Order: sequence, then structure tokens, then C-alpha cells
Amino acid sequence: MSAASWRSPSAPPNPAAPRVFVSITTHTTRHLAATLAGLAWQTLAPHAIAVSCDTDAPALAAELDVWWPRVRGALGTRHPSASTVLLHTFRPHQGRPRANQTRNNGLRALIDHAGLQPSDLIVILDGDIALASDALTQHQALAAAGAHLNIGYRVMLDEAATAGVTPDSLLAGGVDCGSLISPLARGELERRHARYRRNLFFSRFGFIKPHKPKIISCHFAVRLSALLAVNGCDEEFAGHRFDDDDLSRRIRLSNRRIPTAIAVSTIDAFHLHHPTRAFPDLANDPGYQRWNRTDLPIRAACGLDSPLDQPTPTVRRISP
Repeated sequence: MSAASWRSPSAPPNPAAPRVFVSITTHTTRHLAATLAGLAWQTLAPHAIAVSCDTDAPALAAELDVWWPRVRGALGTRHPSASTVLLHTFRPHQGRPRANQTRNNGLRALIDHAGLQPSDLIVILDGDIALASDALTQHQALAAAGAHLNIGYRVMLDEAATAGVTPDSLLAGGVDCGSLISPLARGELERRHARYRRNLFFSRFGFIKPHKPKIISCHFAVRLSALLAVNGCDEEFAGHRFDDDDLSRRIRLSNRRIPTAIAVSTIDAFHLHHPTRAFPDLANDPGYQRWNRTDLPIRAACGLDSPLDQPTPTVRRISP
């Protein structure tokens, strides 16, 4: 992507391209409005968006009720024929973080209430990621060229930079990507991009760890068919780490030659700053302990079509 404004010109439609859906996973309101606002001036309007919450906190519902009409209004200005819907799915917190179950809840909401089909593309984000305005267009273009999995990345913004990426500024289309990515950071993205491409080549022959090139759970895109093949995310993961390594490994083991696009340096996404939690050492990390097991199936035992026990999630459609 060039160092142009987030609000770049719309791309012409491609009738051969898949429909694009967005699934956002969160447990807090901290940056949720900014993540939604980052979709407001996309050059491609998503078919539907799901915000899946690892809690039933009323503040999350209130945040969506306030901000979605504004985001939908901006999308409607740019794409008058768009009919993007927002689904909010939630259930009570389960006593420990269940990000994978929350991601699957979002996917199930899109399948059941927005018509998500196996050939469709889902851009999966965490609720602290703001996308550059051509991100969905680029994800769709990679899928139209044959990719079933797009491996993205993110630029980590510090507190000062994050202060300038407000929901209001995103809705106004006034944030310049060039002001957020330094030449040094751009160079690092390009080196990582090249390394992931090498990993992709060697992965076809089994010459590299099976989870590489690695999905980063806060920003990637995948066709539903690839997720159905592995039963989605493994809901028995708890905590905040190694769930994306697991999904990478299972998708690649299910199909060593799955058509994959590396988008580390070509699709810009920004991780908005927030205080970080202290992670346990690996010996006490439940995510690492599960990831390190060798007896887990490629197709998750508890996944999309076989959820881990939970209260039935509520799904509500939020009007513009």
C-alpha cells in the first residue's frame, strides 16, 4: 500500500471475486469503536460484520449501538448500494479467556444469520486493529487470484500514535498511513514479508515447522472452506497465546499446498496501543501446554460444528 490517505479511491467491482465478511473478536470496549471506524471508508464494503464478544457486558452492546449507525452511514456514503449488516454475538464470560470459542461464535453467527458460504472470504480481526482503507479490497483481490489463506500482519503503534487514531478521525478518513509507518518499520515489514515467502516455499515440502508461515490471529483472511476442513478454531485453548500457531499448523497439515498469499507488507493494519498483560512462563501457560501436545487431531474435537460447552450465545442484528 502507498503512503496515501486511508480514504483512497474505490476499486471497480470484480464479479469473479468472493464475497468478503469481517469477524471481530473482543472482550472490551477499549478500541472497539476505532476497529469499527476503520471499516467505515473501506474501498470495498463487507457483506456482513460480526462482533463476537467473550463476555455479555452491557457496555459492549452500548458501544456498538452508538457507533454502528455512524460507521454504516459512512459506508453508505461511499457505497450507496451496500447492505452491510452488523451482528453482535455474546454469552457470559466463562471464567477464563476463550478467544478461540469467541472467534467460532462469530463465524457461526455469520453462517446462521448472514449466509456465509464455504467459498466466501472472512477477514478475522481482534478488536484493537484498525485497517487501512484498501485492506478489504486487497484481501479480496488475493482471494480472486486463487488464495484460500491470506497471512497478514500488523504495525504496533505506541501510545502517542494511537492517540491520533481516534474513531472520529477514522470516520472522517483523515489518517495518513505514511505518518504511522516509519521507513524503519516499513523495512522490517518487507524483510518479514520476504521471510514468510521463503517459509511458504519450504512448507510445501515439509522442510520447515508445520505452522509456518504463521497466521497472526489479530489479522488474517481465510475462506470458510479452509476453516471447515479443520473444524475452525480449537475451542479447548484458553488464555491468550499459541492459538494462532495451532490454527496455522492444522490448516497447513490439512493441505500442505493450500493456496496462500503473504500480505505482511502489502496490507496495512495497525495494532492500537493498550497496557499489556503479564504472560505466565511457558511451563504454566495453558496455551503452550496444549500447543506442545502431539496427540491433537488436525480437525479440532471442539470447534465450529462441535462447540465446547457454553451458554447458548445470543446473536442480535444491530440496525443502522
